[in-house]
Amino acid sequence: MPEEPVQGIQSAAMFVDPMTGHLPATTDTPGFLARPKGDINPQKKADKMVPLHVLWFFSHQAIVGTGACYFALFFMGLCNCKLARGLYRIFFLACISAYYTSIYRKYGGQRPSRYVLLQTDTFQYLLMALLFLISRRSIFKLFPFFMYSVMHVAETLRRRVLKRDSPLAHQLNDNILKFEAPIQRIVADSEILILLRILLNAILFRQGAAVCLLIYVVIFRLRVAYSPPIQESLKRQEERIDDVVAQSWVPEPVKKHWGRFRDLVDNYEHSRLTSLHDDPDDDLVEVHSDEEGYDQNEDPDDIRNVPKKKTVKRRADLDENDKKE
Repeated sequence: MPEEPVQGIQSAAMFVDPMTGHLPATTDTPGFLARPKGDINPQKKADKMVPLHVLWFFSHQAIVGTGACYFALFFMGLCNCKLARGLYRIFFLACISAYYTSIYRKYGGQRPSRYVLLQTDTFQYLLMALLFLISRRSIFKLFPFFMYSVMHVAETLRRRVLKRDSPLAHQLNDNILKFEAPIQRIVADSEILILLRILLNAILFRQGAAVCLLIYVVIFRLRVAYSPPIQESLKRQEERIDDVVAQSWVPEPVKKHWGRFRDLVDNYEHSRLTSLHDDPDDDLVEVHSDEEGYDQNEDPDDIRNVPKKKTVKRRADLDENDKKE
């Protein structure tokens, strides 16, 4: 007798191993997305998920390749040639492909709340990639995407391509663990540098700089609210400026104005979008479990150090422990 397809909301979107295409034995693993009512064909789901991960992986490879070529042309003084301009656009098209694919894989094609999206690093980087694609070219804009793609490609090679017990895999893993935190600090500093560069373009009245600044400030506001590396970087820059302002040669009016600015920033309360708003038409929410550690089924482009595993559930399926979160 043929097997009946899985019915209803009780079924979850099955995670498919991106390289092997194998399905898990159960569907109760944290991180799976509850499916809407209707019939589900697991094998059809598997056929769709494997190409998505391949697209994600090759998009990050394209980011690394085009970024390296553009950097080489830049240092050779050929950043204004047609090849460099083309590589720059291809770079951000690959960024859009990688981050959009990552979001689609995470939510299984469902429509999450806009407030859930706005607080994720992946969606914030997708917005930045869209903005940088159509705005004035700058080598600084490539740097955050390039560095994270290098880490994603290296991690995927270690986990999916190389043998776990091989010396190269162990060496690659050690390098990833060694450079992950410094890279996050450098990328956070570069995002602040991008803001200053766009601000300078606006001051110089360059075409489109004012609109670009306005949009990037909104995105940077999200980064400050939800990205710990950005928060730490801003704190470091504040301490550095404090050390400079504390010098005896700094005029007293400058010290006074800096003190007022610091008080204004320190007293500013960062509102959490998800705590102030709720979308009644959206049926998907993120729930944190008490289980610590890295979840291999998490969004591969979520670059935050999330201390707890997350599960995307429907509101109707939340239990009492979930509602207490």
